[in-house]
Amino acid sequence: MQHAYLDIVDGMIGICEEVGGGKIYDPFMERNPEIVESPYSGNSWADFEDNLRGLQNVYLGRYKVQGRGIADLVASKNKSLDNKIQNQINAALSSFATVRSVPFEKGILLAGERTKIQKVMDLLETLRTTLDGELKPFVLQYVTD
Repeated sequence: MQHAYLDIVDGMIGICEEVGGGKIYDPFMERNPEIVESPYSGNSWADFEDNLRGLQNVYLGRYKVQGRGIADLVASKNKSLDNKIQNQINAALSSFATVRSVPFEKGILLAGERTKIQKVMDLLETLRTTLDGELKPFVLQYVTD
């Protein structure tokens, strides 16, 4: 059972890395709209946000119906950690509202938007660090086969 939980946590970490450390980071650092995901549909921000919403659904145990998620286990043993993770997920999700008005492929070229985009990446990295540095050890400690 521990292995399954660790796979789920690793998947959540992977979403943070893929979105914040790849899909946003690479075009942002290169200032290259040609390597943006969904450059022609203008849906990059929605795609990124949907990825993070999927992470949230896994953590909370939501998919079409409310079930039990990792959050239930974490809250039962360490409410502070659960609050921290949920707050970080919500902060990252909320940060998309600050950048959504300008298409990503244009925003990476505009100084004012780049500051907001950097904040999104920072919040995703903060969440990734918590998942890797606190949730993963939590699973190792409390989920035993």
